[in-house]
Amino acid sequence: WKMDEGTGGTVADSSTTSNTGTLTANMTSSDWVEFKGTPSETTQAVTEGSGSTDTYTLKLDQAPTSDVTVTISSNNTSAATVTGSLTFEVDDTNGLIWSDTQIIAVTPVDDDNATNESVTISHSLSGGGYTGASVTDVVVTVTDDDTQAVTLSAASGTVTEGSTGTYTVKLATQPTGTVTVAVSSGEAGAATISPSSLTFEVNDDNGLIWSDVQTVTITGVSDDDATNESVTITNSASGGDYGSVSSSYTATITDDDTRAITLSSSAETIGEAATDTYTVALATQPTGDVTVTLASDDTTAATVAATTGGGSTLTFTTSNWSITQSVTVTGVNDDDATNEVVIISNSASGEDYGGVSGNFTATMTDND
Repeated sequence: WKMDEGTGGTVADSSTTSNTGTLTANMTSSDWVEFKGTPSETTQAVTEGSGSTDTYTLKLDQAPTSDVTVTISSNNTSAATVTGSLTFEVDDTNGLIWSDTQIIAVTPVDDDNATNESVTISHSLSGGGYTGASVTDVVVTVTDDDTQAVTLSAASGTVTEGSTGTYTVKLATQPTGTVTVAVSSGEAGAATISPSSLTFEVNDDNGLIWSDVQTVTITGVSDDDATNESVTITNSASGGDYGSVSSSYTATITDDDTRAITLSSSAETIGEAATDTYTVALATQPTGDVTVTLASDDTTAATVAATTGGGSTLTFTTSNWSITQSVTVTGVNDDDATNEVVIISNSASGEDYGGVSGNFTATMTDND
């Protein structure tokens, strides 16, 4: 008798036509064919946003009984897409016979986050004896091309004392959770900021999604000195995948004060042999000690000295800079009958007051 593998058969006893029986055989053989497809590789790596496509190939291990369709699927099409389907033909009617190797393209998808992702590519076979046949999955690692960053509209700007300026803040990538950006001034005595924190959400539950632009306002603080200042404003993120990400904004605070020698009077008429006084102070707080030197341009007509102590100089510090000090002008008696005009100079030196001066004009009335 003869029986095909995997079938049942009937055998007759030749000794008598009345004795017949049925023998069922479950055949196994080392020649049994396992229908399957084989990918050229089981892992791949692609980079997001590169504009390129990576590939692998697939082939059938055995000749099918009819055309075979392979449906190819990505389990995360937001990270990587693949060729949709392939057909392997029994013959080469359309130019592709079952034994040909066919190419599957894997294309990374550019997204807004900065997360590397793993994508599994599966293969479903049908037709020609291959229905349900196994094909090894291909695991694709998608490397993200985005980088977490706190993005500012500008890296620096100028604000005048007593006025305001602004810059904007946004996240460069979609975070994995809510991100808080703490905003702080490196010198609150020179510049304050508002608000002190910004919240960026993955979705817009509270009206501010991660991609929204938010504004920070800088206010220059008025002070007594005349020095421009540079203030670093730090924008430090936390939460989601933004831990330890930060950026800085440099604000130059332009001072609205001007260094000057402030005199109580700029001109007086003084009689010969008489005296008069005026006071001197600094207009702004100096960065250190300042010396004001007193000088008459005609000592034959008028002399000048500090009222207290009689010296030719006045000293101002960072503490007493705004407290007035008295200066005495004394007319010199001469033999002529001519009125004279004398310029009393008050010249500063030291720290940030170098070259600053103020003049007092004394008209000396002759008594002859």
